[in-house]
Amino acid sequence: MKTTEISQTPNMALEPCPFCGRADLLHSEKHLRSRFLHVHCWACGANGPAKRAMTEKEAYANWNQRSNQGGA
Repeated sequence: MKTTEISQTPNMALEPCPFCGRADLLHSEKHLRSRFLHVHCWACGANGPAKRAMTEKEAYANWNQRSNQGGA
């Protein structure tokens, strides 16, 4: 599994974690047979949805949507 910190990712603003409110987030990339991406909170372990072959931009948008819904 490859993980990349996203604190300095340009043009990609992330909302804080909807569960704990922290901004200690990273972008996690997994390669099994396909590429899977999601955003992960270091503080409480919450994960954004992981989808096959999703772009980083889509992963960030999914995280922000979840954050705006209060973690739902």
